[in-house]
Amino acid sequence: MTIHGTPPWHLWGNVQTVNLQVVGSANPVQNTSSQLARIKYKRPDSWRFFMKATLLNVTGAVLSGVNITVAYQVSFGTGRAVTTLDQFVFFEFDPVVGPPIFPLPQTKWASSAIEPARVGATSAVERRMDVIPADSIQCNAICSLQAGDATAYTATLEVTAFFAPLQHVRPEWFEKVGTFNGQEDKGAK
Repeated sequence: MTIHGTPPWHLWGNVQTVNLQVVGSANPVQNTSSQLARIKYKRPDSWRFFMKATLLNVTGAVLSGVNITVAYQVSFGTGRAVTTLDQFVFFEFDPVVGPPIFPLPQTKWASSAIEPARVGATSAVERRMDVIPADSIQCNAICSLQAGDATAYTATLEVTAFFAPLQHVRPEWFEKVGTFNGQEDKGAK
């Protein structure tokens, strides 16, 4: 089934290029990418994810003190409840002295998120989350460039996010279509 001619799974992931620039200011500039994923599945499922950030280029007078970050903001929910995690997955690039010591492009990726400490500021055990329980998911990448001085700096990033059901079992494969009170047979619409 398609929505406006596009299959719904075409909204389950994306790759975008983000350009950042700081001109004459030591303040960070922040650029939020367009939405990377938008899932509306009509029934709860467990979702796997993959997120990647690649620093393609960085320019500036002195790269010492330059900090480039990508924070993946994920909103997900089931039914009428939604929660948002602002730094679900977080990547940081510190180009210090630039190429060739800091070779470009530089890529970081994750298929799990690190949970915050449950007690106090730190936790002795690092826990990871690699499945999201949801029937709706939205994902944005918030990219930031912070320069160490007041000269001009630019950075180009490629951001990626993909989502897929842990097990894609459709109820209508096993039962007569139309016999589900919760419309769970409409998951792909």
